[in-house]
Amino acid sequence: MPANELILLLSLEQQIVFKRPRQHCKALKECIDRNYVSVHFPKTGTEVGFKLFLPQCDLLSGNFETEEGAVTLSGGLILDFIKVKCTVQLDLATCTGGGYLTAIEEKEYSMIMGEAEGELNMV
Repeated sequence: MPANELILLLSLEQQIVFKRPRQHCKALKECIDRNYVSVHFPKTGTEVGFKLFLPQCDLLSGNFETEEGAVTLSGGLILDFIKVKCTVQLDLATCTGGGYLTAIEEKEYSMIMGEAEGELNMV
């Protein structure tokens, strides 16, 4: 599978920050409700946005009302012409955590993006 230096670097778990539209739990919840989240990898200065794949997300381990706990988010995107899955865990109090990218095959990418036969209903 083709890979480039940036994707290899981002395949190692590292610090991530949720900061768009602002670094706040309420803004994160709004993005999750829209099924699209952007995170920043400070080590490389890379920001990626991805469509959530809800079957691989854990939203129940965090409480958005009290801003306690953490959530795990996973979804797909294309970075430098390579299909990848982004997996992050974010602390709701700080909107920071850890995350990494994984290069994936077309079949998995299509499933994540809802393009495969038997598309999962994620509403």
